Amino acid sequence: MNYEYHHKNTLENPCNYMYTPFYGDSFLKSYFRNRENSIAILQDRTHLKTIQIVDIIKKENIEALFYLLNGNTKDKTRKTLSQLLKNSQEWLKILEKKERVNTLEIFENLLIAILLGNKKSHKNICFYLNIFLKRYELSKHLFTHYNGSTFKKSGGDYTLLSSYVYFSLLLSLAYFRLKNIKYLNTTLKINDMLCSNLNNLQNHFDRSAFFISLILEIHLVKLLMVKKGLS
Repeated sequence: MNYEYHHKNTLENPCNYMYTPFYGDSFLKSYFRNRENSIAILQDRTHLKTIQIVDIIKKENIEALFYLLNGNTKDKTRKTLSQLLKNSQEWLKILEKKERVNTLEIFENLLIAILLGNKKSHKNICFYLNIFLKRYELSKHLFTHYNGSTFKKSGGDYTLLSSYVYFSLLLSLAYFRLKNIKYLNTTLKINDMLCSNLNNLQNHFDRSAFFISLILEIHLVKLLMVKKGLS
């Protein structure tokens, strides 16, 4: 059985997952095969290794992902990281005052907050993730600019893959932290689309972030399968 979502560009032709039948073990095998093939391709195009990411995930050392995504800059002191986190949190507090804001800028600050922050910061992060999750589920698109107060789209287009890469990683990390199944469900849909556009990921950060997101997704799906008695 082939994993059907890999063979069409779901960014331009969104799938209706609601009525998709579950084909049991053969479907799961095709899903894992699709993800493992994509991971192998991305590993060749990044400086990262699968075993490295798996080790970080199993140890729940999520902060280490920040260093990997920023070129292993371990010379950053704890004070510097604390200031970076504080700056992101302050930026998010004034987001609603911005008439037009770049989606990537929002996601960059949310990613810093979820990688470096503690549980107290999760409520604020989830507030914004839930807004964008709703926007995505309604249209299956993320636009490059939104109004910081209403979060209605404010120009731009929906074809920038970097927005989806960021959102995928944010959602998979949110599910890893909070175990809210809606985050994993949307991650799977976005990653289907990104896997079908793998060769269009042009910059190193996007390839690295998506590589991490796919490995984290597989880890989370396997844990869920064990919980549901499917493994």
